[in-house]
Amino acid sequence: MDVKQFLGKYVEACKGYGLAPHSSVLTAFAKMSSKEPQVLELCLDHIADVDVAPVVDILQLVQQSELAAVDVINNNTASSLQWQLLIQLLHAAGPKLRIADLRDVALDREALRVLFQGGLHCQILNLSFSRIRKFIMVGQFPWLHTLNLDDSYSITSLPDGCFRAMPKLASLSMCGTGISNLWTTSAALFKLPSLSELRFQRCLCCQGTGPCTAMTARTLSDASGLREGNTDQSEGMPMETTRASTSQVPLDILAFDVNTMHRLLDPHEDRDRAVAEISNEDFAASSSFVMTETASLVHEVNERASFRLHSASGEGASDRGTGSSGDEGEEQCTLTAAHTALSLGLTGTRHVSPICYENHYRKFMIATLPGLQVLDNVAVTYCERERARSVCKEHFELVANNRREPENVIQVLKRRETGGWGVGATSESSKLGFVDHEHSSAAFTRSLCSAKMASCSWPATTAICKLKRSTLDLSHRCRPRQFEYHPTEASYMVFGTLHGEVVVVNHESDKVVGYVQSIGAPHSILGLCWLNKDPNKLIAGSDNGSLQLYDVNHMRASMVTAVGRRGGLSNTTRYESAGYWGQQSGGSVSSHVNRSPTIHTYDDFEQLTSVHINSTDDYFLASGYAKHVGLYDLRTGTQLQIFPDLHQEHINVVKFAHHSPYLFATSSFDKDIKMWDIRQKVTTPIYTAHSTRGNVMVCFSHDDHYLLSSAVDNEVRQHLAVDGRLHLKFDIAPTRSIQNYTRSYYLNNRDYIITGSCEENIVRVCCAQTGRRLRDLSLEGRGLKNSLYVQSLRGDPFKDFHFCVLVAYNHPHSKSEIVKVNLLTSSSERKGHGLEHQHASLTGMGG
Repeated sequence: MDVKQFLGKYVEACKGYGLAPHSSVLTAFAKMSSKEPQVLELCLDHIADVDVAPVVDILQLVQQSELAAVDVINNNTASSLQWQLLIQLLHAAGPKLRIADLRDVALDREALRVLFQGGLHCQILNLSFSRIRKFIMVGQFPWLHTLNLDDSYSITSLPDGCFRAMPKLASLSMCGTGISNLWTTSAALFKLPSLSELRFQRCLCCQGTGPCTAMTARTLSDASGLREGNTDQSEGMPMETTRASTSQVPLDILAFDVNTMHRLLDPHEDRDRAVAEISNEDFAASSSFVMTETASLVHEVNERASFRLHSASGEGASDRGTGSSGDEGEEQCTLTAAHTALSLGLTGTRHVSPICYENHYRKFMIATLPGLQVLDNVAVTYCERERARSVCKEHFELVANNRREPENVIQVLKRRETGGWGVGATSESSKLGFVDHEHSSAAFTRSLCSAKMASCSWPATTAICKLKRSTLDLSHRCRPRQFEYHPTEASYMVFGTLHGEVVVVNHESDKVVGYVQSIGAPHSILGLCWLNKDPNKLIAGSDNGSLQLYDVNHMRASMVTAVGRRGGLSNTTRYESAGYWGQQSGGSVSSHVNRSPTIHTYDDFEQLTSVHINSTDDYFLASGYAKHVGLYDLRTGTQLQIFPDLHQEHINVVKFAHHSPYLFATSSFDKDIKMWDIRQKVTTPIYTAHSTRGNVMVCFSHDDHYLLSSAVDNEVRQHLAVDGRLHLKFDIAPTRSIQNYTRSYYLNNRDYIITGSCEENIVRVCCAQTGRRLRDLSLEGRGLKNSLYVQSLRGDPFKDFHFCVLVAYNHPHSKSEIVKVNLLTSSSERKGHGLEHQHASLTGMGG
């Protein structure tokens, strides 16, 4: 069937429907007659719903024709074409469909679901500027080799199974999306067997995902001039400037060549090393100066070959790896102002996905995707791939517990049967604190955990405090503000709410164990601490300064008395109320009916933010929005002493050591961490450790070997508790926000740390001995308007790689909640849930 016959069939179909032939379709047939091979290019920008039926009839005849392909283009955002008709038209073309260009098409959630589940036979699919929230293309896309999702900013993650049936997908573009997680992204892309070209940021002169020829030519030209000693490469710009202006940057390379371009594309690898000796403020100022001086060259570079990656002042100094400007045995190469301008020109924010801001992003993607040939329009060379593997080994822990390579659970169980437990650990393990004797039970446990985590790129998450006060009074839900695991009973946890409630729950069964309304409610509970020797009791402090000691047995009795007669408690909850603590105390709930759960009410500590009990349950400390700390006698309920002026600014968190009842540490927004001994006069600290930003919190490792400090905006440091020496600074990219309050705690005793900040939705897991990043967990809620952030977090003291996160939403009407995370179980093994949360205030208060 030739073009004339197709045209005739179309005219007949229009007559059958009582329609006049559409001008755009007639134009498509006219263009097809002048091209070889014959391709029917349908532009649907102005086609109305009534005009679709005859087009569908014609496309159904394409299969028996000599027509080479069908291209469907619809990029008119004002188009009123119903999405059902659009998808019907795409399916009508069948295997002859070559291009489906749906950029700017306002497809709603249902339309995208039908499209992704139904699949297409096209080779090129353009969904740029689409409103995709949940990206799961589970349908069949057997011929798809190019997928464009540029500027679909609502795509924030790649879930498990999002690329299920795309065996030929070779080119993927996701510039300007909201994707940020290195681990889940690489895990999803690894399942694409043919993927060779990928980009999350675009070269301004390139339309596709292939390598940029203009950039390569310019870079090689600059490299040639540099090696020949030509210093006049910037068209009259001064070459000799001071180091403070950063126009000369030492790089650990022999010459400025293509590999230098690769380094510039990763803003963290060499920039951190280059500016380690200057402050963030100086670097920002100098970067601005250089940018002004080299504006003309930057413009030229951007016009010919530019990437938009990150702000020139984007990274601060790193304490790790600053001792040398290059690898041992290599010469230093001075980067002239022309090349500095080039590096600055390669930075910016246009068409960039957040994942590009992650430290060592390019190296990580290259190392974890072995089939990748082009990344961000820059070809991946053999040398760069080898370098990427080295960088990843240095900065990332790709297999948990320092194992050599990933194992599966069956292999670990087989090794246990044959007695070869310890062979999977590296020789470095004992140095890192992972003491795995060959036949120890710890070796088997660590290997099993490593094997489970290797298969769980998308960890399971469960909300554990979605309980309503309907359990209590049929009213609204509780809104957690602080929480603490029980120190000796693995199933129990206490949390305080924004309304002054103290709730004890069994987080395994999600049942209420105890509930009490604190004095002075509805003030927020910011301080919670369990007693170490008496598992029935805990202290709660609120932001109005009230401090109370509670007995959990009596909290249960209070629940039954206040609510049980109204039928507010279910039989299951009644049974839970008569559980562990009731048996241990030897009494029944009914025997305590008339007793108050409050044992002591202490003197107020104004604007309280933190409380902590010493290891022997003799004393506890309280700190707040003040420069002093209060010492209380736990048993008598009296305030023993006020330690004044311990810091220059307010003391946000105070912590006793786990094993010494007299040592405690304080963290303050004056940028200092201080260690004290109450046996001495508390006027001079044992030592002082410093941060570059205000300290949000501090905590001891479980063996009191280390102090972990968390300062504003992801500045996390580990100090030796004995003398305060810096042991490690964790390499976490800052957000440049002075209100990004960061909190960090230990996980798996002191093997790892977990850290999160109140302006990010990410929890990072890092090795506490090497600083290497093990995993990032991105928490997501329902829709863009309900973006969440991390308000607090704690590692489970009883289960490896389990922790809880207190999340709050930015939406003012959403509820905060506690989310339990299991890094050893995949989310696909559990039914998913949408996190709901609350925009809580006082994000900088407490731990």
